[in-house]
Amino acid sequence: MADEQAAGNAEQPQQQFALQRIYTKDISLESPATPGVFRKQWQPQVNVDLGTKSEKIDETGNFEVVLTITITAKIEEETAFLIEVQQAGIFFITGFGEEDLRRIVGTTAPNILFPYARE
Repeated sequence: MADEQAAGNAEQPQQQFALQRIYTKDISLESPATPGVFRKQWQPQVNVDLGTKSEKIDETGNFEVVLTITITAKIEEETAFLIEVQQAGIFFITGFGEEDLRRIVGTTAPNILFPYARE
């Protein structure tokens, strides 16, 4: 019976999820309306957008996941500043089904990257 369980476990690939690297892929700051924007009443309308993308980078199970955060501040329809950060990571992910894999690269990995992008 123990041999049957061992054989059954050998057929299923072991699930592994490991962070390999974290890095800033891109960062930019634009302030197109300076210095005139500083003469206006400073009550900016701030918009924050989050996006993710992922790509399998090799056949061993390494994925690059990129979290993009874009912050736009406008004063009277004029852009005061626009900041964009792309925080990326390489994750080793293997042994998961398609649904679990989508959840990992779409939610779990970006949640790991977010504190680094916030800095």
